[in-house]
Amino acid sequence: MAKTIGVRDGGGMIRNSEGGVNEKQIFWKQAKWVDYSGPIAPKTVEGITLMDHPDNPNHPSHFHVRGDGWMGASLTFAAERIIKPGQPLKLRYGLFVHAGAPTLKQIEKQYQEFAKTKPAAWKKK
Repeated sequence: MAKTIGVRDGGGMIRNSEGGVNEKQIFWKQAKWVDYSGPIAPKTVEGITLMDHPDNPNHPSHFHVRGDGWMGASLTFAAERIIKPGQPLKLRYGLFVHAGAPTLKQIEKQYQEFAKTKPAAWKKK
């Protein structure tokens, strides 16, 4: 995230689907999504919601978030994941890039739409 969006260096805020706010309540906690929003310029708030698809292994994901702008989903927090030849690992994550600071209800609506999506056809090359 841009430095100005960060909680520590800017005026940002981190929220998750479980009602957590900022690093202390969200770091390594499971959630369907995490949103990081804050000022990108004076009087301009923008952000990104990272969404974990319900078909992903270990859903809902544990999220690694930091007040300095870091945000990511962890596929291997609970245990190692072994990928075997001929058994590809297929994952889906969604990004909701938004202007303003959407309400939790608005973010959840975006997540529900994303959760209904089916994967594109996988073609072997």
